[in-house]
Amino acid sequence: MGQFTKYIERTFDPPLVQRAFRVLIPAAWVAKAITTHRLEDVLTAVFFVALMLPAGIAPKALHARLTAWERDRPFVSDVLSLLLMTCASFLILRWFLDRTPSAVIAIAVGFVGVATGRIRRRRRTRAGS
Repeated sequence: MGQFTKYIERTFDPPLVQRAFRVLIPAAWVAKAITTHRLEDVLTAVFFVALMLPAGIAPKALHARLTAWERDRPFVSDVLSLLLMTCASFLILRWFLDRTPSAVIAIAVGFVGVATGRIRRRRRTRAGS
């Protein structure tokens, strides 16, 4: 029985399945956004492309690239964080509220998240010095 499980573990490679999942889900949302032309579908496609596609294309280099980007270009990193948090908050709030209140609350949540991240980053660097 041990030989059989080793064979199954070798042929079923979860990282490959995860990479395929991380590429196919954004592609499906992009196709849906193209056909429906709704704001929510477009934002969902943008969110999944920005969040999942880089991990699907280059999973090993992603962490090093994001860490270097945060260190070298903190403003661009904060803008990307703001956009992702605002987009995710808007999509979640959209289930419960209309577009205008969802957008206003999502923008506030995005700015609070970026400010909190910036404060934590400063405390972490001061504590490490």
